Amino acid sequence: MKGYDLLEAAGGIRPEFIEEGLRDRGAGRRKERGRRIRAAAALFLICFSLSGIGALAAPDYVSGIFRDIFGPGRAVTGTAYEAREEEAEISVSLSNGKVIIDLRAADPEAFPWRELENIRLKKYYFTDASGKAAGENPAASEPAPFLEGRARIEAEAGGAGSMILVIEELEGGKKADAPLLIEGRWECPVRAE
Repeated sequence: MKGYDLLEAAGGIRPEFIEEGLRDRGAGRRKERGRRIRAAAALFLICFSLSGIGALAAPDYVSGIFRDIFGPGRAVTGTAYEAREEEAEISVSLSNGKVIIDLRAADPEAFPWRELENIRLKKYYFTDASGKAAGENPAASEPAPFLEGRARIEAEAGGAGSMILVIEELEGGKKADAPLLIEGRWECPVRAE
C-alpha cells in the first residue's frame, strides 16, 4: 500500500487536500522568515542607534586609542598610544640654553599614564612664530622620572628668540616592559626664565 492509499483508507483523506496543506505550510514559512529578517534588522538598527547616542554622550575623560606597531614581515614590534591633546598639560621654559618641559597628565590614574615610570621626548622640533622650522630636528631627550603624573624633561634648545616647541611623540617606559610610544600633537610656546 502506498502512503496516499493508506491515508484514504484511514479516513477518506484525498491526496489533493494533503498537497494543498503542504503548499500552504511552505507559504507560511516564507512569511514567517520575512518577519524574522525584518525584526532582526529593526533590532540591529535600534542597537546601532543606541551605541551612537552613547558615544555622543560619552564623558570628556574618554582617552585615546592603542594600536600595534608593525615591523618587517608584518610582525608586531611594539604598541603606540594615540593620545588626545587634553590628556597631557605641557609648559615649556628656556633656562641656560636648555629647554625645560614640565609635563603633567590630566588624569594620572588613567591608563596608560598610571603605568609609566619614566618619559622622554621622542620626536619634537622647534618653530618660530610664523610656523617655520627653527633648526634641525633634535635627538630624543634623556628619560625623566614620571612620578605622580608629572615629569620635568630637559632637552637641547633648537634656536633662539621666540620659539614654539612642537611635540609629536613621547616615549614612556616601565622597568622590564617594552617602551610605549605616545603619539599626539602638542604645540607649546617657549617662555624665557
